[in-house]
Amino acid sequence: PVNVTLTEQYFENVTFNFYKGGALNESVTFTDGTRFYNKTGCTCDDWAINVTTCTTTGKCNTTETRYYTIDILPPEITITSPLTGYAYLYPGTELDLNYIAVDASDRLDSCWYEYNFTINPLTCGTNTTFNYQTGYDNITVYANDTFGNENSLTREWSLFFETFDLTYEPITYEGVVNTYTAEIDLGTSEILTAAVFNYNGTNYSSSISYSSGSYILSTSITAPSVTEDTNFSFGYIVTIGGSVYQPRTDNQTVSNVEFSNCSTGDLLLNFSLLDEETKSVLLGDIELNAYITNKVTTTQIDEINLTYDNISYAPICLTPNASFDNYYFFLTARYESDNHVPEFYNIQQADLAEYPAYINLYDLSSNYSTEFLIKYQDDNLIPVEGAIIQLQRAYIGEDAYYTVEAPKTSNLGTAIVHIDLNTREYRASVVKNGEVLGTFNNIVFDCENELSGLCEHSLIGQINPQNIIGGDVLRDFSYTIAEVNETITVSFSIPSGTASEVEIILNQEDLFGDENLCNSSIVSTGGSLSCSYNDSFSDSTLNLKIYKNDVLITDKTYMVPADTDLGFLGNNFFIVFIFLVSLVAMAYTSPEFMIFNAVLTLLLFGSLWLLQGLNFVTGIGGLVWLFIAGGILIYKLTLQEDR
Repeated sequence: PVNVTLTEQYFENVTFNFYKGGALNESVTFTDGTRFYNKTGCTCDDWAINVTTCTTTGKCNTTETRYYTIDILPPEITITSPLTGYAYLYPGTELDLNYIAVDASDRLDSCWYEYNFTINPLTCGTNTTFNYQTGYDNITVYANDTFGNENSLTREWSLFFETFDLTYEPITYEGVVNTYTAEIDLGTSEILTAAVFNYNGTNYSSSISYSSGSYILSTSITAPSVTEDTNFSFGYIVTIGGSVYQPRTDNQTVSNVEFSNCSTGDLLLNFSLLDEETKSVLLGDIELNAYITNKVTTTQIDEINLTYDNISYAPICLTPNASFDNYYFFLTARYESDNHVPEFYNIQQADLAEYPAYINLYDLSSNYSTEFLIKYQDDNLIPVEGAIIQLQRAYIGEDAYYTVEAPKTSNLGTAIVHIDLNTREYRASVVKNGEVLGTFNNIVFDCENELSGLCEHSLIGQINPQNIIGGDVLRDFSYTIAEVNETITVSFSIPSGTASEVEIILNQEDLFGDENLCNSSIVSTGGSLSCSYNDSFSDSTLNLKIYKNDVLITDKTYMVPADTDLGFLGNNFFIVFIFLVSLVAMAYTSPEFMIFNAVLTLLLFGSLWLLQGLNFVTGIGGLVWLFIAGGILIYKLTLQEDR
């Protein structure tokens, strides 16, 4: 609208002039005194307006030109990315946001976008990226101009695979069997007909199952051997409706597992060299061969050979320590010192989940050593090759057994051990690949041909009753429990040959809350521990706990009944004695006293019955006594009536 105010009262006409883009667009003249004009139809552009008035005398005057900018249109937006459809997007996938925002009047002011209810600024004309989040399948771009005209455009997309969740370990270790599982939901009615697992360019077969609208793919493969930490890409390739897709690829780091002499790395095992007699530290030579295997496939992963000269201890390291739980450990150690005999110590199938460990190597002085050729045969008298003879020597002052040697049997089932014939307390456990084949207690080594240097001893399998293993066998721990003369003894063996701390705790508690506590411990690969209890605690409870390296192995409860033994023959002697005395007394007393005698006898009999209980013989004896006592009473009453 244009409104003109004139100071001149008399004028002939008024002309309204409208210019668009610098050119005259419209000119309207009024001669009826009109001073107001409302122009319509002005579109977005630059405009100019002036007014010319003329009087009746022909005098004209034109106002200044006023310039206007009219903008009623918002910017136009075009989106070229994200696309309108994808096979699959997993969380964190980086998507491109490519767009164009144009304002007709070239007055674009600001731009921004909204994703997952979050507003993010944009530099108009500059593309960006964003990370996909599951369930949010649209994005909106906004733009406005300097006049506040705002516009927006939303891009939506669909997924062929609605979900493709993959479960795996991001970091694994060479030689470890890993399982990769994918759960797939299709966004269409198509059917998944085939799948293979591609790992580092090699395809592996995959199992396929279908449950509750989801496909489950599963593959297990062994991580490849590496010499350094290495990243490998992998993913499932699936066939759906005749088309092949690889919706996603992931990466897994395979860590290198490596032995060392501990100049660097994580301690796995440390050997100390000691004199077998005195347990004093020795200087000597230790040779080691060690390797690890996969627990599932038994494939050898890494191996090391080390030689330590003139030392008192020998370490082995394995890096990284986070990998320990995945492997079994095998080792052969040969050790000797001046004036001491060379000996062997073997470890088989030790679970590295319980490492690092510390083991003492006991070397016997050559002045005390007698070599024995031990032969181990199974219950069919067949020699067993590759079994370890864990020789355990008793140290009386410590009331403990320690493994002093652990050689491996040859293909003839034989092994050499070194015996101190001045020590008569030996025991042995025969183990192979984590299994206890036999335990042998109180072994007496006797050399019949000592002068000839040929000493032999045989260990025979379970046909010998002393070798039968009647206890429980848990992970790298075998034990038996015996109870003799108010003493509970736990005998144990550790099949791998790894010395561990074994502890037993025996707690005794009676009905009145009185307690008696006993505990005993030892660090060894085999031996026995004992705890005594007090049988004078009436109706008490025994609780036995066995620990290995502070881990509870078993928890058992026993009952100790009250001691009710009254001596010779228990109650029977007293009951028979009371019966005989009462019958003799009945024969020589009056009927009145017989009744008193019978009541007293029954009272005593009942009291003993409550203490010990009633058995079949005692019950029959009581009935016979009643018949005899009744007969005597009737006979006495008959004689009294006759008088």
